[in-house]
Amino acid sequence: MSHEVQKMAYVGQVPWHGLGNKMAAGSSIQDWTEAAGFTWEAVKSPVVYSTPSGDLVMPSRHVLHRSDTGHPLAVCSDRYKPVQPAEVMDFFATVVEGLPSFSLETAGVLREGKKLWALAKSDNTLDFSQDNISRYLLLATSYDLTIPTLIQQTSVRVVCNNTLQFAFDRKGEVRTRVSHATTFDKDQIINDLALDDDWGMFSDLVANTAAKGITDNQAKEFFEEVFFPSSVLSTDSSKKKRLAAASEAYKSSPGADLASAKGTLWGALNAVTYMADHTGRSKNVEMKLESGWFGESSSIKSRALATASAMV
Repeated sequence: MSHEVQKMAYVGQVPWHGLGNKMAAGSSIQDWTEAAGFTWEAVKSPVVYSTPSGDLVMPSRHVLHRSDTGHPLAVCSDRYKPVQPAEVMDFFATVVEGLPSFSLETAGVLREGKKLWALAKSDNTLDFSQDNISRYLLLATSYDLTIPTLIQQTSVRVVCNNTLQFAFDRKGEVRTRVSHATTFDKDQIINDLALDDDWGMFSDLVANTAAKGITDNQAKEFFEEVFFPSSVLSTDSSKKKRLAAASEAYKSSPGADLASAKGTLWGALNAVTYMADHTGRSKNVEMKLESGWFGESSSIKSRALATASAMV
């Protein structure tokens, strides 16, 4: 299997790397737990070091490691509270029971256990002039201290397989993050998610951006704000190259000719998500997926969503 994806379970289409444990529709959470490789725990053990006078324990520091293999994942403090793999599955068991429109579609372990995720698909979809958008719920967590626990809805634009995470605050920014210094409270999180409210807001945003015509110059200004905020350093040549690529994606990426996207803010937003998910220097599909969900590409898409929200 891929060097990035250690183990994975899925329903439906074969995943991007062509491997994994195929699940029958309606499989139990226990079956999913085993097939996805979620049968271990993240365990904290004291950091012990050797000195001439004997072994000593480092105060307030621990090695976080897998309970099954002992594989080290990170060095953490007393405050670190891992969300266990079983808790991820228990979260989705509650979601699926309370929201029958959702069902688990994929779950897996990345980088020997440094990250894991589960993804449920809803039977709710959007259709704007043949522009079909599927609805998902993602939960991802890390044991290498690189990301907090993320719980957020994700849209997938079918025509180009672009992904866009959304959970709105007053600024239209993704907000559902749980620090590893706090206790993962499944029931409180589900109560706070407001899934249907967020889906309604996202549906309105899609409709409004698809209805908002923009000029090529306005599209360029949108791309500049998304890719080159004041915090991003760039040379003139790299900026020119990125903006040219965005303009090309706006005009010719999959779905760009649909009525919902051609000459619209929705088209500009999807040019960004297309670039974030499908272009770049890395040829490793798993690394692109990881970046699109958790990393730099995810941040770019969040800025694009917030910028588009402010323009309608």
